Amino acid sequence: MNISMLARQPIYNHDNQLFAFELLYRSGNNQSAQVTNDFEATSKLLANLCMNSLDEEISANRPIFINVDLAFLTSESFFSVPPPNVVFEILETVQISEFSINCIRKLKQRGFTFALDDFELNGQHSKLFPYISYLKIDVQAESLDDVEQYLSHLNGHNFTLLAEKLEDEDCFNRCQQMGFELFQGYYLERPKIITGNKVTANKKVALQLISELSREDIDNDKIAELIATDPRLTFKLLKIVNCPLYPFKREIQNIHEAVVMLGVDIIKQWAQILTLVSESEQPIELFRTLLVRAKTCELYSKSIKHTNAKDAFTIGLFSGLGAVLNTKLETILKEIQLAAHVKAALLDHDNGEHNVLLLVKAYEKNIALKPTLSQDQQQDLVKHYWQAVKWTDTIMTLIT
Repeated sequence: MNISMLARQPIYNHDNQLFAFELLYRSGNNQSAQVTNDFEATSKLLANLCMNSLDEEISANRPIFINVDLAFLTSESFFSVPPPNVVFEILETVQISEFSINCIRKLKQRGFTFALDDFELNGQHSKLFPYISYLKIDVQAESLDDVEQYLSHLNGHNFTLLAEKLEDEDCFNRCQQMGFELFQGYYLERPKIITGNKVTANKKVALQLISELSREDIDNDKIAELIATDPRLTFKLLKIVNCPLYPFKREIQNIHEAVVMLGVDIIKQWAQILTLVSESEQPIELFRTLLVRAKTCELYSKSIKHTNAKDAFTIGLFSGLGAVLNTKLETILKEIQLAAHVKAALLDHDNGEHNVLLLVKAYEKNIALKPTLSQDQQQDLVKHYWQAVKWTDTIMTLIT
């Protein structure tokens, strides 16, 4: 059996606030997100996953959506009682029959919550409408005009509409107008980018600070001096270093002391994060994606003793600079001094097999991992991904 992996994709409400997560199966050697082989092992995996979804390390105390087929719903591995906060997504592979409808109807009566996944317009799966709480429509598989026409004739339903595979802001806005309430996809990473070759004055100041913080030769005194020039940044940073994430025996009272206690690299990371958050006009949830990516890059790079492991976090975080600052990445990179290998990774010019950013982004989006990646390396990647998820869920409460 291929290595079983899982990734977590956010589901947002109309204000781009986090509503839930979908847990997606990943296979290291193919591009299929659906589990079709080794049914017994998969059933146990999903059952264990649902039981553990009560753990805030996985769910961040949000609902969890998972894909299921009819075989799992009718198997001995399925639950005797509904697990709290779990939504079962009925796959399009479920054949509509009297048996399947009765099965889902009875489970609904027992308190299980269902979504209809990959719904095809005018298909037979509409017979399940009375038993679902969410209808997911793939806006890449269906034209938006067809979706709009279909929804205009859909009356009297009791489920919430969820648009999935949203790729850009225009699609998000149109889906909102059509009555969708929940949204899933990578559209937060693709806002309407401001055209032109200039960076606004405020953002230029922030980029100058980030550029200085990215210098390899920066020392304790210099980093403390740079941060101290921004009172807001100083206040936020001191608040973070004195939170339970860093259980020091006494309160840290100034930035220089924080640098000494935590080290230059950690303080640089926090300063970069807080500076970008303060200057960004994008939804804060964009940072959840970028921080998971950055931390995964860092942890995995260190585990494989990558030559440039010390820059991996910055590369992962800065991979979303264009979206964060609503400006073309190429324009931004002209404003900051970064090492040549960092810029190459950000611009996808480094296509070597050890480009960790490309590996992590491939895992996020379920693109097949490089065949040269050993099973141990794939297992390390998913392990570090979930460590990054846990870390990010903790710090998101600190930066908002």
